[in-house]
Amino acid sequence: MLKCDIIHLSSGNPIELRKALEHRGMDELLREYFNHGGTLVGVSAGAVQFGKSAKLFQLFIGDSGEKINALQMVDFDFLPHYNRWDEAYKKKVRAYAETSGTTVYAGNDGDGLIVDNGKIQLIGDITVINGNQN
Repeated sequence: MLKCDIIHLSSGNPIELRKALEHRGMDELLREYFNHGGTLVGVSAGAVQFGKSAKLFQLFIGDSGEKINALQMVDFDFLPHYNRWDEAYKKKVRAYAETSGTTVYAGNDGDGLIVDNGKIQLIGDITVINGNQN
């Protein structure tokens, strides 16, 4: 797998995908691949995995108090499908960002971002929820 040009993480339930990656021991393999210049691509739940945590999705299903860390390849959380979430959930996301000091990049369907050598390129109408400034 480390010889692939690109590794793609697909969509689904972000928390279940997180648990599956951990269960299969993929965390270190993906970090090694990334640290050696490999290209990682994620869609929906797959994109969430590169961030700090899956806490945003715990807020959606009801917070169990358990912290589910993601791969932490970037210093922010990504929230896909922002256009599908209701205002009550978006309010919880803003509160999470403020209380945790976490920046959240929220993308509508079809939007995304590229992180290359620490530089972030926004694709589409990305909402940036910065916990340090709100």
